[in-house]
Amino acid sequence: MIDPAFVALSLLPIHVWRDVGERLRAGDSPATALDRVLADRWPDRLETRFDLLTRAAEAIARGARRGLETIAWSDPRYPPSLAAIVDPPPLLWVRGSSGAFARQAVAIVGSRAASTYALEVAGRLAADLASRGFAIVSGLARGVD
Repeated sequence: MIDPAFVALSLLPIHVWRDVGERLRAGDSPATALDRVLADRWPDRLETRFDLLTRAAEAIARGARRGLETIAWSDPRYPPSLAAIVDPPPLLWVRGSSGAFARQAVAIVGSRAASTYALEVAGRLAADLASRGFAIVSGLARGVD
C-alpha cells in the first residue's frame, strides 16, 4: 500500500518538487517532507495538508480501479536516472511492468493538440518500439507526449 503522503507530495505543483526532493534526500519521511514543504511554501494555509491528503486518497482509489501501480521515490524499482535529477517526481504511476525501467526507453514527443493522424502514427510507433523491447515513457499529457 502506498503512503498517501507520497501521493500528496506528487500533487504539489511541479516547481515545488525540487524542495520535495531535497527533503526526501535529507531523510525526511514523506509525511514530514509534506509538512515542511507546506510550512515553507504556504504557512498561512492550514487546510492545504488535509485537502492534499483527501485528493491523494481519491487518486489512490482511481489508480486502483484502473489497475495502476505506484512506485514511490524510496522504492528500489524507482529508476535511478530519474532519482538523480534535481526535481524528481515523488511517485510514478505505472501501467504494465515496472521491469520496463531496466530497459532502454523512448519518449515520443509531439503536439499537445495532435491531429488524429499524429495520434495514430504515435500509437503505431510506440507499439512497434515496445514489440522490439523498448519501454515507452509518457508524462500522460494530452495529445502526443
